[in-house]
Amino acid sequence: MEFRVGDIIAKCSGCGGTLFEPLYRNASSGPHSDFCCASCKTQTSYAELIRRIGKEAARRSRERLTGSRKRTPEATQAGGTSAVPALILRPQKVTAG
Repeated sequence: MEFRVGDIIAKCSGCGGTLFEPLYRNASSGPHSDFCCASCKTQTSYAELIRRIGKEAARRSRERLTGSRKRTPEATQAGGTSAVPALILRPQKVTAG
């Protein structure tokens, strides 16, 4: 079986496999269930598989956030510090004329 939340799939810590089997036949499935990797037989728990999915989701979120703050070549050449286009308002002297 595969543990997935959205497009994030839990991976085995031993081999990176994504298919798992119940460790004990006829065991009920739930947060206290134990599983093993179908490829390398590394044992893990349901809670650990879900924790890995959460860690990957957090990593992707941090990556998206830090990626939006990185400087682009255009911003660097213009002397800017943000990759996000910004509207800069500068006060101007208005003369009656």
